[in-house]
Amino acid sequence: ASSGIGREVAAELARQGHTVVMGCRSAARCSAARVEILARLDVPGSRLVIPPDAALDLARLSTAARFASATGEATGGAAIELLVLNAGFVPLGSGGSGRSGESGLEEGLYAMYYGHQALVRGLASLHLLGPSAT
Repeated sequence: ASSGIGREVAAELARQGHTVVMGCRSAARCSAARVEILARLDVPGSRLVIPPDAALDLARLSTAARFASATGEATGGAAIELLVLNAGFVPLGSGGSGRSGESGLEEGLYAMYYGHQALVRGLASLHLLGPSAT
């Protein structure tokens, strides 16, 4: 939610009155995006939540479980009614990023597929997904 479509979706949902949990690879960029959204829109800061110490890099599956747990703590266990899975990046060159994820598979595959699954499983295991999010 630190840039592009993710940031704009977060802003629009907050503008509509929803509480938005922002997940970003970089805590600094996430905080900057939150500040920018709050300055641009006249919405209460409580609508944009960044779980503490929970950077979400979906190319690193270990961050998904940590982020799910931190989300539960930051929201008091409130059910998630809408889950926007928008992580991704454009690999450089025609052969992908060339970087390997935790088990040796190409990093983009983790960030745009396996990481989303790991995050959903983590949230579901903590019973944080409401009926409309499943």
